[in-house]
Amino acid sequence: EQQCTVVDLLDSETDYRMLAKSSNPDSPDGESNDPLVYFLSGDTTSHRQFRKLFYRLAEGHPTIPTTLTTQGRNVPIPLSCTQKRVAYFEFADLCQKAMGAADYLVIANNFSTVFCHNIPKLTVNELNWLRRFITFVDTMYELKVTLILHTAQPVESIKDIFSVEGDKQS
Repeated sequence: EQQCTVVDLLDSETDYRMLAKSSNPDSPDGESNDPLVYFLSGDTTSHRQFRKLFYRLAEGHPTIPTTLTTQGRNVPIPLSCTQKRVAYFEFADLCQKAMGAADYLVIANNFSTVFCHNIPKLTVNELNWLRRFITFVDTMYELKVTLILHTAQPVESIKDIFSVEGDKQS
């Protein structure tokens, strides 16, 4: 530390992971400094806005289920627009089934934007779901895939669960 400049990314007021690359569909001019990349369930319009953003990014191209293949296994994609590289999943499809890093890699290699709907309120009681979700998010992040999330709890509280899990493993 004496010979290097230390930069603490946590001191920033802005969490850049929470900013989308695209414009905000609800803004009158289509632009915003803080477009949504996650929606909090509980208000009546969040699901509608979430789906609306998916179809807006598809730009009128067909949105259909598809299947990818990795390591001899099929990875079903419930809804996708391959022309615009956009995919739509339920949390249960991604994290409550036997999926792993290879499955998430094939998704990330085929889509530039992934929607994940119905992320439940997570606790350490759902440890397998949490671990899959961590692997999923890490994979998307590493391959620079934009994630659009629809959650039952604020994204900030999910990271608190991860730190509790880390404390239990120590």
